[in-house]
Amino acid sequence: MEENVRALPDEEMSFSQLALFSQKLKAVRLSLKKLNAPLDARFNAMKREKRDRRTVVKKSGEIVWKEDLGGSYRWRDLVGGKGAWSSEIAVALERLSASGRLPPGIRVTNPRGFLVQQSDYDRWDRNGRNPDIADDMRTKLARAYVKLIGQQAEALAASLSPGQVREFLEETVRKLGACTPAGTGQALDDMYKRLDEVLSLHMPESLRRELVMLGRVAVRSSDSEEDTTEQAAAGKFRTVLNVRGLDRLFQAVVDVWGSGARSLLVDELVDSQVSVLMFSADPVDKRFDRMRLSVVKGAAAGLVDGVVRDPDGYLIHRDGTVPLSIEELHVGKKEEEVHFDWQNGGLKPPVTVPAAVSAALSDDKVLAIARAGIELSQALGFEADFELTINGAGDIVFLQARPITSFVATIKEGKKLVKLSKDYAMPTVATGLPEAVPGGIDLGPDKIGLEIGNEGKVFGPP
Repeated sequence: MEENVRALPDEEMSFSQLALFSQKLKAVRLSLKKLNAPLDARFNAMKREKRDRRTVVKKSGEIVWKEDLGGSYRWRDLVGGKGAWSSEIAVALERLSASGRLPPGIRVTNPRGFLVQQSDYDRWDRNGRNPDIADDMRTKLARAYVKLIGQQAEALAASLSPGQVREFLEETVRKLGACTPAGTGQALDDMYKRLDEVLSLHMPESLRRELVMLGRVAVRSSDSEEDTTEQAAAGKFRTVLNVRGLDRLFQAVVDVWGSGARSLLVDELVDSQVSVLMFSADPVDKRFDRMRLSVVKGAAAGLVDGVVRDPDGYLIHRDGTVPLSIEELHVGKKEEEVHFDWQNGGLKPPVTVPAAVSAALSDDKVLAIARAGIELSQALGFEADFELTINGAGDIVFLQARPITSFVATIKEGKKLVKLSKDYAMPTVATGLPEAVPGGIDLGPDKIGLEIGNEGKVFGPP
């Protein structure tokens, strides 16, 4: 290239020499343009991301809704790991449903919710961690909380025939949508008073349970250190469940901030009938060809906090050469249960129940959960540790997902090791074998093995 751009000679150049020099200069410029193309693309992407960040913050007034993020994990530094993954789950489930890849006849979903950004924590921290959060923050939380209740009421009203319950829900949507920030508290008090009257009416128990859930939320930590590919930080920060009303919401936000979490996820509470912890791959024996599930009745706290000492346990065979199947089932005694306290909020103390003689879920339901978990983990791009629940309507509700951090895998082809990334196609339900990555290495069954952690164990599809 230096030869092509050497200095012009002092003597006058002939026309042909000048034309040749011009041609070479054009070639140099074209080469530089090609060399700079990746840098230009990255620079333009960074400008778009910066603009998108400003748009998200400006649009939401620093209260960010899951749909605002568009299902992108790149917002983790703004809304934390849990919030970013929750947005990805919501978008992925919508796409999987539209493409018909989820189990038929069962609704698979993710709770509605919004996120409080780290900037609000930083200001609270600078102001001495006052137990009373600033008035403008209260206004933002109140506005988001009212919007969430309106979404709940509108969706429930759309599923009902005309009647008193539907009229109440439609009235709730109108009044909450029209109330001013100063009148939010009174509007909510009026709504809950009217709700108590509606609950006294004769109605199906399933509808009664949905009405009881109106306005109840879970305030979850969503720190940028949580749920990363390097660490889960499970249990490090606080989560406050079954929160109803503005004052309790404000207090829950302060409690979670006080535990050190700098961002928050506020989800609508789910009426948990059965709760499940699921690993899309087996982290104990480090195998991609099977999954592990633990199942209890009631809220997930029974599993997460270790209250239920003997839950149901499943090993699901998932290599894809045969349909998903239950390889092993342990029917636990499940002598402890944890349930929400509808009167006082939060959770009731664990209750002791007679030892179970059967599993909490049918085999078909377990396999449907496993199928949904495989599809979702593929959409997210990693083998995942899922927390999910079955609500009163029988829906599968994915609450959280995080990478299996003890499952750091690499693809081994000969002497070449390629780190597992979102470009890696995991074993599919159809074939059980990783598909070829476009433009990447061949991951056929005769070439793939998996090296796990530092143990030197290598395995792969049989």
